[in-house]
Amino acid sequence: MAQIQVSIEGSLINSSNNFVVALYDSTAPTVVLESQAPTKPYSNPFQVTFAYDATIGRTYIVKLWESADTTPSGTVRNSTSITPSANSTSVRFNDELIVDTSAGLTSGTDTYVNSSYIGWDLWFERKGEGTMFATTGTPEYTYDKTTGTITLPSGITFQPGEEFVTHFYPQIGTNIQTVSGGISSGVIISANTTFDNTYKNKAIFCQGSTSQLVCSLPALSTLLDYDYIYIYSNGGSHINLVLNTQGTDKINSSSQVTQIILGQCEVLKLFKANGVFNIDNDIAGVLGVGEFVYTMALVDANTLQCAGQLVNRADYPRLWAWVQTLDSSMLVTEAALATTDGNGNLINQAKFSSGTTSSNFRLPKLTNYELLKVVDGTARKAGSFEEEDLKPHSHVQTLFQAVNNGGLKPVGFSGTTGSLTNSVYSTANNTSTSGRNKLKNTGVYALIRI
Repeated sequence: MAQIQVSIEGSLINSSNNFVVALYDSTAPTVVLESQAPTKPYSNPFQVTFAYDATIGRTYIVKLWESADTTPSGTVRNSTSITPSANSTSVRFNDELIVDTSAGLTSGTDTYVNSSYIGWDLWFERKGEGTMFATTGTPEYTYDKTTGTITLPSGITFQPGEEFVTHFYPQIGTNIQTVSGGISSGVIISANTTFDNTYKNKAIFCQGSTSQLVCSLPALSTLLDYDYIYIYSNGGSHINLVLNTQGTDKINSSSQVTQIILGQCEVLKLFKANGVFNIDNDIAGVLGVGEFVYTMALVDANTLQCAGQLVNRADYPRLWAWVQTLDSSMLVTEAALATTDGNGNLINQAKFSSGTTSSNFRLPKLTNYELLKVVDGTARKAGSFEEEDLKPHSHVQTLFQAVNNGGLKPVGFSGTTGSLTNSVYSTANNTSTSGRNKLKNTGVYALIRI
């Protein structure tokens, strides 16, 4: 981050008014990031140093207001833009000068000395003409920044009433500061903890010893804009890391929330801006809760097998929260799991149950299903059961009858006939013992992301 300092020289048009200096982000030029009203009487020049931590490389606007009170209102007397590149950047508004009116600028002389210019790089302009150059291309003045002296070439003097403008280049500090967002150190957390602002810009490794670790983020009011909080849910034996905000603080996710829950090996990078925490990384684990995974591995990170087992709500809070967002038909009572249709099929096995007590819930049992079918959510809901069925169809069957010579002929064939023989159908290829039709298949595990 960087600090912006402004040097101002000028006088009020109305002595009863006040100077107010305000800082804006160039992307939101009407939103005041910080304003200051220096105390009268003003020195020339006077300095304003903003407390706001500016982002290096970002462009800001500084405006000088002449205000009837101490707010950034009234008339804008001057403005400038600045892009900080170091830990301390000073800018100075243009200095408007009139010969024989501005102190030290006298007609008939060829020198203007202003001690406040010492150390500043600048360019001097005859107002309305741009940078001062003679027709030969030789600069019309020299400048000594060690004494703040501007000298015109020999034979040229300032004329009565002439107007000039002094433009100042930003002064860049020499000490580069670590950009906010860089990790300065690390800390291991193994118990429920409320973070404060000393945790900013640190790698926070959360390693709980129980199924759930609960921590609170620092209060936003204790952080500066673009301070970072890095949280790593790595190690330990916790299943979920619950991260809560304090007070009315919010995290800007798909909506503004007060809680985010991480699984093992998941990361959350937050920074303060615009009055909320903002997420600065991919949170696929958080957004993927409830997703089905079909895999050859029975154990996969942050998943459970969908085998109809009971699990504790406290152990899997983000999965339980996700279940409650589903259509109400997807969450049934424990007793409803035994509901059958007219053929004895259990029709609710692919749904969640609210559990045997208020502390648990049951996962769907998908191990008895060979196919998943896409439904529209209206005529048929997710998790609903459909019995197997065989579409009506016909077979062409040719019946044969014996003839006198001992042979067979199709029924209806003219000639000598004998008695009709019984048709015999082989069942040698019918090896099903399940009582239902099957498709050729291979086995995979059905898991759900927690």
